[in-house]
Amino acid sequence: MIREAFEAIQQRISKNVHLLAVSKGQPTQKIKALYELGQRDFGENYALELKTKQGALKDKYQDIKWHFIGQIQSNKIKIIASAHMVHTLSNSRHAKLLAEATPYKRLPVFIQINLSEDPNRGGVFPKDLNSLIKAVKSLHKLELMGLMTILPIIPKKPASYWFKQMQELQAPEYKELSMGMSEDFEEAIACGATWVRVGSALFGPRPPDLSCWPTPASLR
Repeated sequence: MIREAFEAIQQRISKNVHLLAVSKGQPTQKIKALYELGQRDFGENYALELKTKQGALKDKYQDIKWHFIGQIQSNKIKIIASAHMVHTLSNSRHAKLLAEATPYKRLPVFIQINLSEDPNRGGVFPKDLNSLIKAVKSLHKLELMGLMTILPIIPKKPASYWFKQMQELQAPEYKELSMGMSEDFEEAIACGATWVRVGSALFGPRPPDLSCWPTPASLR
């Protein structure tokens, strides 16, 4: 199942697009299966789940690149800063904390954009983007990769409308765009996405018996 899904998605994305496998809530057996097929980039939404999976797979699978794609919490910064890339930076306070906590020379980050200015969604409003960019650039331990977005909870306009807005926000100094998920990643790629975050189309539905805050035993 995973092999067929992985191969089918690879055929639908271009060579300059990175596939980020969203493994939130998935057992490590499925991550291992996808790893054996050549996938190395995996995305987690919850800091404790990220930490648990990092520990469970650190020996044989140490070249996995873990991406944090969930809401940043100040009390979980140290864990989040251990990821290879953070896609959801949305304020200067978290930027400063990440810079202080990262074990790397430079931590790659994306700035999350809240295109619809929905208070129920994370991300910086477009009007405040430039000031956050300046704040990130002032922190030498952070490397600004580009911009990221998640579509509104109730999108009143087609996905392509939002993806085109992201394309318009791009600038030469941050060329990467992290946008598009299982149901719309091809539309995102058509609008310039360089990272697509695909979960259910790769792994299938998340197991109902796994909570969002798994214990090590539940991940084996």
